[in-house]
Amino acid sequence: GKVYRKAHDEDIKNFTTFLKRLNEISGAVIGIGGNHDLLFEADLDLLYIFPWIFLCNDSVKFVDIVIYGSPANFRSAERDYRFHRAFSSWPNGEDFVAQKLSNLKKCHILLTHQPPRTILDETFYGENVGSKVILNKIQEIQPNLVVCGHIHEAAGTAKVGRTKVVNAACSTILTCF
Repeated sequence: GKVYRKAHDEDIKNFTTFLKRLNEISGAVIGIGGNHDLLFEADLDLLYIFPWIFLCNDSVKFVDIVIYGSPANFRSAERDYRFHRAFSSWPNGEDFVAQKLSNLKKCHILLTHQPPRTILDETFYGENVGSKVILNKIQEIQPNLVVCGHIHEAAGTAKVGRTKVVNAACSTILTCF
């Protein structure tokens, strides 16, 4: 059977309630995975039972809007301790990110875990840890919107050409530990 802490039952209930409310407000919730999604460490099947559309290197279309989502990212030396097996089924590095995005020719909204290189990707250490591949893909296909995360201390908005980039990482997460 699945092994997880008893507290996970409460997390599952709360997240399900949250997603149901978002669905009521917006009509649909679309998500991708990230390295702080520790609940999925215990049971990857949870990704597919929540009331949302979970994207993992694929897309969904609403009317005429194409949304592509990819959790692909790579490790940074100072962040190895946060890299866990729920989202570590890919090799580290740009080659893997490039492979996952290679078939993406067009989308209106791009969801990525890793931010683009030099765009909302600077760590507290002053290191830019974003993906050059993601930056190049944005420049190539020019989606209307890119939503990323991963670098909590770099939350905010920016522009890459005509594309709006939002790092939606919870900027207060680091004060919780």
